[in-house]
Amino acid sequence: MSYRVRAAAGAYWTSQSMQGNSAVRRRLKHLLDTQTWSATDLARLQAEKLCSVIRHAYETVPYYREVMHRRGLRPSDVTDVADLQKLPILTRATVRDHPGRLMSAAAGPDLTRRGSSGSTGQRVEICHDRDFDLWCRAHQLRTYTWCGDWQLGEPFALVWGSPAYFESQTRHQRLDNRVSRRIEINAYRLDHDAIAAILDRLIRHQPSLISGYSTSLYLIARLAARRQIRLPGLRAVQPNAEPLTPAMREAMVGGFGCPVFDKYGSRETNIVAHEAPDHDGMLIQSEHTIVEVVDENDRPVPSGQPGRLLLTQLNNRAMPLIRYETTDLATLLEPHPAGFGFPRMSPVMGRMQDVLCTPHGGLIHPQLFSNILRQFPLIDWFQVVQDRLDHLLIRMVASSGLGDDDRAQITRLIAELTGYPFAIDYERLADMPMSPTGKYRICVSDLPANAVDPTVSALNALRGTS
Repeated sequence: MSYRVRAAAGAYWTSQSMQGNSAVRRRLKHLLDTQTWSATDLARLQAEKLCSVIRHAYETVPYYREVMHRRGLRPSDVTDVADLQKLPILTRATVRDHPGRLMSAAAGPDLTRRGSSGSTGQRVEICHDRDFDLWCRAHQLRTYTWCGDWQLGEPFALVWGSPAYFESQTRHQRLDNRVSRRIEINAYRLDHDAIAAILDRLIRHQPSLISGYSTSLYLIARLAARRQIRLPGLRAVQPNAEPLTPAMREAMVGGFGCPVFDKYGSRETNIVAHEAPDHDGMLIQSEHTIVEVVDENDRPVPSGQPGRLLLTQLNNRAMPLIRYETTDLATLLEPHPAGFGFPRMSPVMGRMQDVLCTPHGGLIHPQLFSNILRQFPLIDWFQVVQDRLDHLLIRMVASSGLGDDDRAQITRLIAELTGYPFAIDYERLADMPMSPTGKYRICVSDLPANAVDPTVSALNALRGTS
């Protein structure tokens, strides 16, 4: 480690200590230790934290106390992951309609309120306590070290698309960024000039690690490839906040010339899983979160089978989330073959709302459109919208447009691979439309709620059935 890196890291920790955040450093040290533990030891730690959360929820949270009383449960009845099935799934609707009953009576005044992105159509607000925020910072720093062996104090760039994030920054946070050689770039706008400006700023900063929204990094990588630009000190890229498709990963590896490490989390629970340093699956951050995968009947599915993700937060005492339904889809995998004791999962496969369907009941995974449209290099960005069972709208940003032959080929490939001759309209945009959250979805279903059961449809599509 160079003197400059050590000095920057030291300045950061000094600043954190002066702000009363010295616990972050202790927790990071703890997490760097637990990542070497066996699967058995990690499971034991997780069970201990779960028992503590369940007891706390029973004693201080009206919603959970009532639920457990109705089911004849005591805290001693829920002691491991399997026992969680005794409790109901916590839906977004429940959180939205009964936020007060989910708050702990023991919660202090120092709370952070975060709203979900609202991309599912159901925006909810979650409260976090200070202890949760400190744990999240430590987990974040640990995941960075998994990306090309990055070390605190090396140049870092965050490319983020949330206006609220930048508006809420304090003077202390800006100071922390300066002393630790970290820059934060607002990627809320993603037109060509904005992407070019972001790339120019990255060239000046020369980061060792870039983290940011998947779509933003994908577009920056494509521009870097077209301009034949390399960032010589860049060792890793960490896309997150949006599903990472194979086409996006390929473009990032080619454009940035370095490995890509996927990360999955949510505003409600923060980090959930991170791609292993050897790229063999997503490692669930089991000191922080419990992950369950269930089918359309709320039953656990075996490893290797896709299902709906349920999350139980282990570090938020202000508003515990137990078996919280994300509406995301993924698969639990067998344990990591070597080197890590964390449980594994697949990358998130999309949301139930992202799965489209044919008039005959066939289901279409968003990945199909990515696989088709990646064959056309002129397309910088696209989104497929289904407003009727027999109709699709493909919105795209294409630098020089697509000819009639290209559109006909896309229409033909979609018909061949979906088994249905959709009527397809194409809309060419000069720039990507502004998103309230800075996030973008590949597929959007605007079908009426009664047109198809989204849960059954999504899971069937992932399993290859209909």
